[in-house]
Amino acid sequence: MKTKSLFLVIGFVCLLAGSVYAQESQPQETSAPPPSAQSSSLDIQGIKKYVLGPGDVVDIRVFGQPDLSSTAQVDSDGNLSSLPFLETPIRAKCRTDKEVQKDITLAYSKFINNPQVSVRIAERNSRQPATVFGAVRQGQG
Repeated sequence: MKTKSLFLVIGFVCLLAGSVYAQESQPQETSAPPPSAQSSSLDIQGIKKYVLGPGDVVDIRVFGQPDLSSTAQVDSDGNLSSLPFLETPIRAKCRTDKEVQKDITLAYSKFINNPQVSVRIAERNSRQPATVFGAVRQGQG
C-alpha cells in the first residue's frame, strides 16, 4: 500500500513538473505585430518600404494601354522624366513605388478614364546593401 501511494506521489510530481516545463518553454508573447502584419510591409526582397533614388529602374504597366507601359530609370534629379506622353516629370526620389504609382495614375487620368497603373521596382541601384559583420542580437525588427 505504501509503495502504491509512493508511486502515485512520484507520478503526480512528474506530471506537475512536466506541465510547468511546457509552459516555460512556450515563447512569450511580445508587442511585435503578428508575422502576417510584418510581411505585408515587406517587399519581395524583404526590404521595408524601399524608397527610390537616382539610378533605380521601375517597370510601369498601364493595363490595356501597351503604348503607355515602359521601363524608366530615376534620373540624377530624382525624377521619372521619360514616361510616354507625359511632359511633366514624376518626382520619384525618396518616395515608395506606391506613392509614385499614385502620381502616374493621376497624370495618365488626364488622357484615359480610370487608368490601372502598376509600378514595380525592377533594379535597385541607388543604395548599396548594408553588410553586418559580427554577432547580431535581433534580426529584422
